[in-house]
Amino acid sequence: MLGGDGMIGYFDPNSNTQMESLFHESFIFPEDTDEYCEVSAGAGNNVFDAWAELVDNNAVTFSSKITERASHISFIIVDYSLVNLMYIIELSYGDAHTIIGRGRFISRCLAGDAKICQDCCFGTSIHPIFLRPKLIPAGETVYFRIKCETSMSACRFHIRYHFHPC
Repeated sequence: MLGGDGMIGYFDPNSNTQMESLFHESFIFPEDTDEYCEVSAGAGNNVFDAWAELVDNNAVTFSSKITERASHISFIIVDYSLVNLMYIIELSYGDAHTIIGRGRFISRCLAGDAKICQDCCFGTSIHPIFLRPKLIPAGETVYFRIKCETSMSACRFHIRYHFHPC
């Protein structure tokens, strides 16, 4: 059961519920290879941008995917506009922007040479960044805000998520 704070409200001794929580089908947002979410940290050095709804490049909202059941997300960074920069992201839901998770990551280039990565469109992350935030109640609007040590930096990402048995 989902508690008022977005956490699981009780421990269900039913092993089927526990197994569904541990082993489940994962979904991806956006859903296709030519779709992505892109965010810019443009408010200034080390300053959070305003909250914005999580939307892909085709104006599809992440919130539209989680209308019927509570869900968990894992955040996976895939591309960056500049390498070797520190980012912090916050995720929230609802009009009150209830924080469900935070993440800190640094952009890196797998090629090992920042010039090579900056010569292409985007650098590449060294590894996925996983978050295990609080549950998002069904039907809530999901928001994010991001900041970077350098203003006007952007990153592209996708989200892996699953539905919760509660």
